[in-house]
Amino acid sequence: MRSPWAEQLSQDYSGRYTVSLRPDLPAVLQGPDLLVARDGRLFAFFEPTAHEKRVPVRLLARLMLCRLALPDHVRTVLLLVEPLMDPRVVDHVRVHFHCVADSHVSSETIIRRARASHPRPVPKATRRYVQLQTAFLLRPRHEPKPATRPTTRSIDTDLGALRLIGHKELEPVQLRELELPGPPRDVIERLPASILAETPEATYSSGVITVRPEPHPSLRTASEEFRRYLPLVPLLTFSIDDGVPYIRRPFLGIFQPTDAAIGDAAIGRLRIPGAAAGWAIVRRDGQRKLRSLRNELTSWARNHM
Repeated sequence: MRSPWAEQLSQDYSGRYTVSLRPDLPAVLQGPDLLVARDGRLFAFFEPTAHEKRVPVRLLARLMLCRLALPDHVRTVLLLVEPLMDPRVVDHVRVHFHCVADSHVSSETIIRRARASHPRPVPKATRRYVQLQTAFLLRPRHEPKPATRPTTRSIDTDLGALRLIGHKELEPVQLRELELPGPPRDVIERLPASILAETPEATYSSGVITVRPEPHPSLRTASEEFRRYLPLVPLLTFSIDDGVPYIRRPFLGIFQPTDAAIGDAAIGRLRIPGAAAGWAIVRRDGQRKLRSLRNELTSWARNHM
């Protein structure tokens, strides 16, 4: 994914700083567009994609996950490029970055402003939660054993699955408008309508979101499919204040790629960034295994509230 301004800045900083353009961070599916470091200081540059301009909350989800993957001393820089996002959206987004720059600001001025900004460390409780969540979701799991006697109904069977159907406006979705039964009102109101409109295949049940998408002609790989749904769990689990993620309520997700013949290697590449974002990536090979996993995730989310 090209980031023209980030590419230009990488050339400007090369030789004077350690530079990584489009860095590959193991714990995130989409990292910053540029990392720049020198003398123990680290700067992460974010150039909004066309999709993030249309749905800015996706940019905030990317920022949150990158903050969790990077050390506390990082300074984040938002690169405002043409065409600009809606000014009202820019005002809402810019407060979450240490520094905001447009094309009229020189590369050295950007660094100077970012260095002068106040640190915004991620709370230790948030980092600890993500560590526990990641370890839990990456834990090896085995095929569940057949039940030897009748079992009680699971709590998510009693509550039923909730299909999240959104609208295209940017305002928060109101529960009464959707006429959705079951979960607390704030579960739906936390997610912007712009996200829900793009993720009609998501179902909610007892703190766990399950996504089993239909084939889409423009989404050819498991990674492309997963990017579409990735923000759901972080946006429910965390609030963001001045660019710092705080835990609201634990949520977890199960994502099942569309292609039944997808290779294990493709899923394997998604497992670590998926787990860091609160997702288990699994194949479509059995409802019994899916029910067992969903029950396990439900119990974990409930125990960490």
